[in-house]
Amino acid sequence: MLELDPEQYTPKIEIISQENVTTSEDSLINETVEQGDPEHQKHLDAILDAVNNAQTPIGVNAHIRYTKSWTEEQRKPVIQAMNKRLIELNDQKEKAVTEPPSLMVQIQNTQNEHELNELLPEIRSRHADIQPKLMDLVKKRRFELLNQGSQVAS
Repeated sequence: MLELDPEQYTPKIEIISQENVTTSEDSLINETVEQGDPEHQKHLDAILDAVNNAQTPIGVNAHIRYTKSWTEEQRKPVIQAMNKRLIELNDQKEKAVTEPPSLMVQIQNTQNEHELNELLPEIRSRHADIQPKLMDLVKKRRFELLNQGSQVAS
């Protein structure tokens, strides 16, 4: 049998020169693009869409990092969209604060039977599945109001 020497048959690789090859997420995000470039428009549309769908101010502001290398003119639509969305989110927050309390809370906060009776038409206008629950709350509150009056009298 022949024995083969592995060193004889292993090809030798010789490195002549080596260049540094690096990639990073930042270089991909901060890539400078011309305003008329379709690639810029694609990035701009994606950012504007994300800004318009953001549900919190932090979510809105997070998208500015994608435009770090853009010129002021290129950033202008993004900043305008961010301002618009922040105003919308603020208006939604204020509206939520100024809306009247839920019907359940109104029932629980009634001061007398007259106020309770004024809520009955609104209860009847609600969906049939929720009416029994609301009427149970009315009965409970009415019982509380009647017993509260009898305790004061004694």
